[in-house]
Formats: sequence, structure tokens, C-alpha cells
Amino acid sequence: MNPTALLSRAGSWEWSWSLAAAVLILLLRWSLPPDRRSRLHVPVAFVGINAALLGLALLLGPASRSGRALGVASVFFLILALLRLAFVVLFDALPVVRGRVPKIVQDVLIGLGYFVAVMGLFGASGVELSSLLTTSALLTAVVGLALQDTLGNVVSGLAIQVMRPYSVGDWVSLDGVPEHYGQVLEVNWRATRIVTNELVTLLIPNSNIAKATVANFSRPSPVVRRGLRVSVAYDVPPSRVEEIALPAILGAPGVLSEPPPECVLSAFGDSGIEYWCRFFIDDFRRRDVIVGGVGARLYYDFLREGIEIPYPIRTVHLHERSDEQQTRERERRHRRLAEHFLSIDFLAPLGQEVLLGLAQRVRTAVYGRGQAIVREGEEGTDLFLVDRGQVAVTVDAGGKAQEVARLGPGEFFGEMSLMTGEARRATVIALGDVETVRVDKDSFREVLATDPRLVEEIGRMLAARQATLDATAAAGAAGIEQAIETRSQALVKKIRGFFGL
Repeated sequence: MNPTALLSRAGSWEWSWSLAAAVLILLLRWSLPPDRRSRLHVPVAFVGINAALLGLALLLGPASRSGRALGVASVFFLILALLRLAFVVLFDALPVVRGRVPKIVQDVLIGLGYFVAVMGLFGASGVELSSLLTTSALLTAVVGLALQDTLGNVVSGLAIQVMRPYSVGDWVSLDGVPEHYGQVLEVNWRATRIVTNELVTLLIPNSNIAKATVANFSRPSPVVRRGLRVSVAYDVPPSRVEEIALPAILGAPGVLSEPPPECVLSAFGDSGIEYWCRFFIDDFRRRDVIVGGVGARLYYDFLREGIEIPYPIRTVHLHERSDEQQTRERERRHRRLAEHFLSIDFLAPLGQEVLLGLAQRVRTAVYGRGQAIVREGEEGTDLFLVDRGQVAVTVDAGGKAQEVARLGPGEFFGEMSLMTGEARRATVIALGDVETVRVDKDSFREVLATDPRLVEEIGRMLAARQATLDATAAAGAAGIEQAIETRSQALVKKIRGFFGL
């Protein structure tokens, strides 16, 4: 069939097919999801070019040489538009197929479709395909040699799609370098594009990936194990290290309780015993933050328990303090703590000298941001005085933690647990680095033993505080006074029994 015949035949049906393509584009524009409508840009462009070329061909006349050429070109773009619309319907409009065919496979199929369309158009125009293919064999060999790297990437990309070692959204390592751990954004015909935690985009050729070991941190499960090595002094038994380390690890945000964490003795070092603390997470993006949080929890918990983390340290003292200076500093701190204790209403009756002795027996406990100092409902026998930092007091309100107060330096909590051993009524969380002074039961027993009358006075003050808080607006002064007396007697009895006085 010659081009003139093709053009004359096209004039009778091409406008109909162009109109059908335009209607199909409108229907797809209405039915496709918003994120898929950009796929219509190419067929819209092809239909527009087809209409423009067909109009010019009709103006010039089908018998003219220019008209014949424009007519063949218009048919070519119409075929491309219909072919591209068929792929849009297949890959994007059908819910069964949508999102399941990799982009590289779509590109290959579209390319094959274009090739078949071109060959079909040449055949319909009277071109001998056999001579065309024979003539282009040498050119194909030259182009193949020049593009062998690109073709290698395409073949590797197809192999990746068949084996599917990773998919878009997975966290992977494609070269073993920790700084290059990233999330897969796209797998195209040439390369795989990933973005790292530093928000750096890496474009790795598919041929390189086909030769490398691929580590996928998202499959078959997003749960992966991370670890942290810590050294502990030789005088601390391994059982004690495990007793402290495991709750600290579980308390760090992002650490899973199942599978449970482990703290394994891994080596005997020059300065201490090395432990490998291993735990599981399911948010690989925050892996470094979670590991850092575990390290911080271990530091604070070891510090509170007096466990040393002994790494070789060289310290140069330019001005070493004398024993006398250190003694004066301790005395100043004890006097400062005694003044804080004196400002607490139920401790004030103990007097300056007794409280100074109490300040010499208490311990300092340090907590990091987000750590729970006490938890609602748990047993406890210590009173805490905030010496530095700030804490939040929360209570359980229908399964949700509700903040009721914030305490700063000089303020205290846990007095009822200290005096009666009752369970904690609230949870107290450190809002930053917090240093507390902990008054334990044994230290306070020695204070109460100095004067048995102190029990009655302290019991009355605690009862007065509780009765005032619980009093309603309808209760008169006599009602509150009676409640104080009743509670005072009960509290004094409870305190005596708790301390064995």
C-alpha cells in the first residue's frame, strides 16, 4: 500500500479514532487516582500532535508530497497515543494490576510496543522490513557495543525485578557502607535510587547491585537487631550487670520487649569486662537515635548504682584540691540539703541538727530525659528531693497519662511511700537531666529513733495535708478538724508499725 492510499484511507477513520482517544482520555482523567493522572500527559501530547498534523495534511491536500508525509506522521502519532492509552488502562486503571507491575517492566513493554508500531507503520507504507533490518544490523552492533554498560544495567534491572530482593520503601544496604544505608525510592531501567538518613540521594547502577551483596532491613520483617558494647569494672559481677542493664535497655524508647534484649559477656579487656547489649527495633530509620537512647539509659542507671565504666583515661590535674577543700565542699552541700529539708513541712519538726545528720546519710540519684523516677502503683520506700532539673508528675486517667504538676529544685515527692510504704500514687518523669536526693527508709528510721514524739507530729502534719486536699466545699472547719484527728491516729499507728518503733 502506498502512502497516498494510506492517507486517503486514514482520512475516513482517523478523525473518528482521534475523537475516541480524546473521549478515553477524559474518562481516564475522571476515573484514575490523582497520583496516576500524570500518566495521561504523554497520550494527550500525542493526540494533540496527531490532530495538528492531520489538519495540516488536509489543508495541503493528500495528493501533495508534503500532505502525504504529514498524513503518515499523523497516523504514526495516533497509533502511539492509542498504544500509550492501552498501557495506562492496563497498568493504572485496572485495580487488580495497579501498582503491581514494576516501572522498569512497564518501560520495557512500552518500548516494545513502540517498536512494533513503528515496524507496522513502515510495513503499511510499503517499506521492505527485511531490507531495513539487514541494513541496520551493522548499526545495531555498533550501538550495542557503545551502550553495553547501559544494556547491562537494563538486564540487571530486569533481574532485580524478577528476584525482588527489595521493593520501594525498603531499608537496604547495597554496598555494605553504614553511611549508605537508605530507603529505596525508585528502581528504574538504569539504576536504583535510595535516600539515606542524611537526606542524601544515592543513584546506584543496577549492574553494580547485581554483583554486590544486598542486605534488606525491612524483609521478611521490619524487626532487626542492634547492639551496643559497654565495658564494666571487674569488681561488678556479670549477674549484677545484667540485672541493671536489661531494665535500662527495655526502658529506652523504640526498643521492643519481644524478642527480649540480651546482655552478653563478650570479652575480658585491659580496663574492664566488655558486654554486648543486644536488642530489637522495628523502626530502622531511627536506629541511631534508639541506640543512643539505650547508651544514655545505661549510663544513668550505672551511675546511680555506682557502677564504673572504665575506659583508659588520662587526667591532668593542674590544681588538685586539698582534703580540706573537699571537706568544706561536702559541709556546704550538707548544710544546703538540711535547709531544703527544713523547708518541707513534715520534716521541719526534726530540727536543724537532726536534718544535717540526715543530709550526711542520703544518696544522690541522677536521671536522664524521659526516665521514670517512680511509677504509679509500684512499691517504694524512698522520698525524693529535686536538687537540679525539673520533673513531671503524671497520673493514669483512663489508660492515658495526664500531667498534673511539675516540680523543680527544692520540691519533693514520695513522702507517703517513705513514711508508710504505700504504693506510689503517681508517675514522675525526668524532663531533662535531673539530680535528686533520695531519702531511704533506713536513714529515716535512725532519725525517728532519736525522739519518739516526732512520729505523732509528723503523722498529724501528713494527716492535715491529706484532709485539706480531700475536703469538699461543704465541709466546715469542724469536719476538717475531725478528719485530721482521725487520720492522724491512723497514720501514727501505720508509721510506727512500718518503722518498727
